[in-house]
This record gives sequence, C-alpha cells and structure tokens, in this order.
Amino acid sequence: MRAVGLGPAAGVLAIAINYAGMLARSISKSSSPGDTRPARAILETRGRLVAFGYGIFPVALPELVSYSVYRWECAVRASVVMGFVGAGGLGQQMDLSMKMLAGARWPRS
Repeated sequence: MRAVGLGPAAGVLAIAINYAGMLARSISKSSSPGDTRPARAILETRGRLVAFGYGIFPVALPELVSYSVYRWECAVRASVVMGFVGAGGLGQQMDLSMKMLAGARWPRS
C-alpha cells in the first residue's frame, strides 16, 4: 500500500504477487517431468534450449495450462470476494450492478 496507496491498484498487486509466486513454483516443479529420455537425446545433438523446447516443454505444457487457468480462476474469485466486502474492484462492480437491477426491491442499508 505504501507504493501505490489505498485503492484498487494495491489489491491487484497483492493478488498478482501472491498468485505469481504460486504459479512460478508450479512451473518449476512441472518443468522436470519423469521421462527425460527425449530431452537427453536432443541435448546430445542440439543445444539446451532446443532440448527444453522439444523434449521437456511439450510434456509439461498440459499441466502448466491447467494450473494457470485454475490460478486465474482463483484470482478472479478472490477479487470478487474482496469487492463484495468493500475493497473495490470486480466484486464492487457486480454488487452495484445487482443493486441497480433490483431497483426498489433491494433492501436499503
């Protein structure tokens, strides 16, 4: 909060830093798959980057995509919950939209 002040930017940074760390940890874990024989064979004829790109990355890609989508969903859910409790952001906009659609039926606070 000291860097950007109180507001939506602080919430976005808090969620982004938290989930980026978890995502980086999962990427480092999934980039070492069980079967490394294809990568070793490519490494003997080509460089390290080519061995990673053709030997390890295709094996780890489905897990990376799955976990990234899961983490994205968790971050959106966290922002909605924070907005509903008063921190602003997506949840606040959703709450405002629901109140506007309900009209006079919505209980006044």
